[in-house]
Amino acid sequence: LTQKDAPFRLLPFPPDICIDDTDNQTTINPNPMRSGRGRSDDVIAPSVSEDILYAACGTREFSSVTFLQIQLDAQEASVAQLGQICPNLVELKLNKSNIPSLRDLGTHLHFLEILWANSCSVLSLDGITNFPRLREVYLAFNSISTLPPLHSLDSLKLMDLERNNISDTLDLEFLGACKQLRTLTLARNPVHYTLGSSYVDTIKAILPHVDLLDDIPIDAPRDLPSEDEIPSLTINILRPTTSTNDHTPPSPSTSSTLYNARVASCEVMCGAPARIFYLNTRK
Repeated sequence: LTQKDAPFRLLPFPPDICIDDTDNQTTINPNPMRSGRGRSDDVIAPSVSEDILYAACGTREFSSVTFLQIQLDAQEASVAQLGQICPNLVELKLNKSNIPSLRDLGTHLHFLEILWANSCSVLSLDGITNFPRLREVYLAFNSISTLPPLHSLDSLKLMDLERNNISDTLDLEFLGACKQLRTLTLARNPVHYTLGSSYVDTIKAILPHVDLLDDIPIDAPRDLPSEDEIPSLTINILRPTTSTNDHTPPSPSTSSTLYNARVASCEVMCGAPARIFYLNTRK
């Protein structure tokens, strides 16, 4: 059967619904049954239930709950209703959850002031603007690479971004709009290694209102990152041959040299390969 022969669209995968019985021609809409052959990603993940939150809160008076500590997997169950069930949350601790984007938390946490999401596989800060009252944000040990959504957090005083993927100082300028920001942690980000000895001076120039950088007063002496902290890579670099004969293959001894490189950030090399190399060192 081809698309030309069929009056309907052929599906590239087994259907989720099949017809149980069509013997009765008078039945316009026969009852379907599940085929069991459909794709699992078509199943809608369940939402966070009140029973789950009761186990975490110890009460069903959810409107009175201001602090919640819980581990959630946003890829297994929708967590967007969290703010609807607990609308007055002020502090939310999600450490070691799976929250790829803060947009997964929904738009109802209007009173949230302190957010812990360390080691939560966060890739994107999109959605953080839904929490305009945030004063403290802990997002260490994630994979965040850009900071534009932070520019609207007027109440932000503390930002912990230790060991993420921030490599561009231009991203730090978005934090410049957070005039109340006093405490910032950027240790073990690519930008930390890239700037080297100019790290503190650069932060002071971009964010003059920051007093505490990486848990150290910004004007206090500090050690530079040791070689053991900087990701090390072994990279094969091909050198162009000096031969005038285009048909002569270059000598391996002269065209390829093995380098042990200390890579400070993705900017050391051009393009996506450098980023892949850097991320691989963190596995």
